[in-house]
Amino acid sequence: MSSFHNDFIMVTGDSAGLGDPLTGEGIYYAVRSGEIAAESCINYLSGKSNSINDYSMRINEELMTELLEANRIKHIFNAVPLKIHSFVGSSERGWKAFCKVLRGERWYADVRNAFGKWKFLWNLACWISASIEIHKERKLKIQAKKERQ
Repeated sequence: MSSFHNDFIMVTGDSAGLGDPLTGEGIYYAVRSGEIAAESCINYLSGKSNSINDYSMRINEELMTELLEANRIKHIFNAVPLKIHSFVGSSERGWKAFCKVLRGERWYADVRNAFGKWKFLWNLACWISASIEIHKERKLKIQAKKERQ
């Protein structure tokens, strides 16, 4: 669980790193985290809460779960971009699902949940794709270092 506050300071939006890692969109997360911050301040100042700890808890529950899932999808996209483009472009179901996520009608977590009892395959694909992405990044860094020499 990440902390998005200290004793009297809350970070929101971009300063809290609340941007969609797949699309780069951040307005929704900035506005929503600002609303949550305001609610936490009101609760603290009115005596309904003894601290602003609920701010970080709510950010983690309401926003970070979705952003972490978006990051997992980003790893898959970065590992096999042509396959993802092909799937989304040639599959009516894939295209509609993608559009629903972009319009805010569905969540990234719905992608994972669609696997049902086969969710372990989704988790495995995410782990493998993250490993591939890390390997690609290391390879690029080594190549760039050699070119500088």
